[in-house]
Amino acid sequence: MARRSDIDRSPENPLTLLLRGIREVGLKPTWAGVRHAVRTRWIEAKFADPDHPLRGLPLLRAFFRRLSISPTAFPPSGPVVRTPGFLHAHTLDGPTLTCAFDHAVLTLTAAGPGHLRVRVWPLRGKESEEARKRGNLQPAIRTLRLDRLTCTVSPEDGCLSLHTPDGDPIAEEVAPVGWTAEGRVLARWHLPADAHCYGLGQRTLGLDLRGRVCVNWNTDPRTYDAGDDPVNLCVPFLLILHDGGRQGYGLFLRNTARGRFDLGATDPTVL
Repeated sequence: MARRSDIDRSPENPLTLLLRGIREVGLKPTWAGVRHAVRTRWIEAKFADPDHPLRGLPLLRAFFRRLSISPTAFPPSGPVVRTPGFLHAHTLDGPTLTCAFDHAVLTLTAAGPGHLRVRVWPLRGKESEEARKRGNLQPAIRTLRLDRLTCTVSPEDGCLSLHTPDGDPIAEEVAPVGWTAEGRVLARWHLPADAHCYGLGQRTLGLDLRGRVCVNWNTDPRTYDAGDDPVNLCVPFLLILHDGGRQGYGLFLRNTARGRFDLGATDPTVL
């Protein structure tokens, strides 16, 4: 069961944090931490859109807006407004299986005997129309076989399921990848009842992270207590072990954007 502090605990008052820092590490390190936090907010405000950095008054306004936002604030995403849709075409080129859906393209690449690279991106407008015009469906090609696992793509919605060569389940999506109105990407995987979740870098939440919500965004706080998240070293690699440790998989999220791992906190059966 998720603890209340992991989901809806209010951020501490900045003055309380300042006094605690002075008491625990001294004035000089605390002042250095304040300067670091201000510089970080300034850079984040300026380069929120790397292609169009802000300057002048727009930069100042964006900076002051960020001052009131906790660096750990990253609420759950809104409702999904787009999913891949139906499969219309797929091709197998060496180690890569490419699937074209109504609204997205999915590629699966065998990167090693037990390593699968998954990429998915949305299609818009004419790209979606072109995907619908293609039609070379061969059901057998919807499965990509590696030495240590087999991955199958659902033609109805693009959900993935992974099994051992003997057919034992390793992992499966409970819903297709989705995009929200605010532009977030949402992936949802089945979390077995006996599964344990490890990894995600330096955390203050204990070894098994199941039932927690972890934000993947380095914040480098000068002081923190047990249960505070995130801290200074977030690593987007998650290890899931289940079936008494006899089965498991690793998930590496290669994405530089802010991320949020809900490890069964909202729904105990969903990662």
